[in-house]
Amino acid sequence: MAITVLHVNPAVGYVYNVGPWVSPGAVSSATIPPGTIISLRVQTR
Repeated sequence: MAITVLHVNPAVGYVYNVGPWVSPGAVSSATIPPGTIISLRVQTR
């Protein structure tokens, strides 16, 4: 799993974080930075 977030603070901008890729049915997670997020994209395979 991969996430890309756009932070409301322009100095932070886009933040990209990857959690472990796991088998179907298993759980993966990735952290999101603190603060107000204006856009979130999650990529799964």
